[in-house]
Amino acid sequence: MSYTSLRAREEKARAHEKASEKALEVNFLKLKFKTDFFLAATEMTEAANSYKLAKMDQEARRCFIQAADLRLKDHDHQSAARCYENADEFDKAADCYIVCGGIDQAVRTVMRKAKAFPDRDIQCFEKAIDLYSKDENKDILASDIYKQYIPRLVLSGDFEKYSIVSSRYVELLVKVEQFPFAHKELLSQVIVQLYRGQTVGAERILTGSNLNVPGFVHSQEFAAADELIEALKENDGDSLKKIVSKPTVTYLNVEIVKLAKSIKTISVPQLPAQVTTSKPDDGIGSVPASTEVSQEDVDALLM
Repeated sequence: MSYTSLRAREEKARAHEKASEKALEVNFLKLKFKTDFFLAATEMTEAANSYKLAKMDQEARRCFIQAADLRLKDHDHQSAARCYENADEFDKAADCYIVCGGIDQAVRTVMRKAKAFPDRDIQCFEKAIDLYSKDENKDILASDIYKQYIPRLVLSGDFEKYSIVSSRYVELLVKVEQFPFAHKELLSQVIVQLYRGQTVGAERILTGSNLNVPGFVHSQEFAAADELIEALKENDGDSLKKIVSKPTVTYLNVEIVKLAKSIKTISVPQLPAQVTTSKPDDGIGSVPASTEVSQEDVDALLM
């Protein structure tokens, strides 16, 4: 794009800014007795778009934020949210969507923030789940968030946090009667515990309140989890490999499957070859225990 074209867009943006400022003025001579927030916000949004086309991102962001603030003064939270999104003010945008009842839009905005700021994705996942929990009819939609959240925790090695989040996910799956997925998640928990070397922790998952999950005790996931624990207890590497290769395990989340394949039995070191030692010297003519004695040697000793 030529310099002349960019310059023209910049001038157009500044003209829209001035028009926005003018819309906020009160002029009794022109019978304008109050500020026009709608017109001011519209002009400021046009200014932001023109700055964006002129490759002036900072100016565009500033105008989008001002436009959003003006929309709020006009009680238009939906339009304000869109302006905040364009300015990458995701938290403010989500709050505006919530006010006007757009939980799905709020969650979408929060997840956009998670992609834009990977170092804050944990907070975004938690907020998205919390938003869905406020509406009982949308509980099941939180499952999609958990499916992204849990692998992220496994990949980062934050297994303590994983245990908490995974247990919450199981509770949600039971609540919405998605029992087969609950069984898979419980098997995943066992695999994580075994990967960490926590055999006792893995056994606890197969007992207690988890037994109340409908169908779990008779599921393939329960059987696979029990076989994994027994294989490690017996230090049976061959059985462990066979279990990990079963579809029941390989159809789990890819990060969980990687952990399962990394579980190792305890390697028992081989004893060194037996070394023969000679008896301590207890007198004349003592002979090493491992030495073969010929008749000639005996005769020599008796002489």
